[in-house]
Amino acid sequence: MVGVLFSCYEQAGRPSLAAIEEWIGAHPGLPGTASKETIRRMLLGLAVPLTWDMADTVYLALCGMAGRDPDEPVDDRRDGPAGLSRQEAFHRYWQAAVAVS
Repeated sequence: MVGVLFSCYEQAGRPSLAAIEEWIGAHPGLPGTASKETIRRMLLGLAVPLTWDMADTVYLALCGMAGRDPDEPVDDRRDGPAGLSRQEAFHRYWQAAVAVS
């Protein structure tokens, strides 16, 4: 999960935590919220949100900042199994991470 999230973060140009938090606040249609500290801990692999809404919100924010469509099919094996959308693949990684935490 962390690898996919960090890859998206890098593609977004490594925005500051404040910029990510602001992006989330400016898009009220997202499923949840996340603080700078939560985002930092997720990017470092120190925390896995227990709710999908929070994990999805951070992922969607980074996709938006990177200009990536989360509904596009996975085109790189590092992003997940072929045949899934990027968001579906990220959801599977999140489920696996929650199961072991």
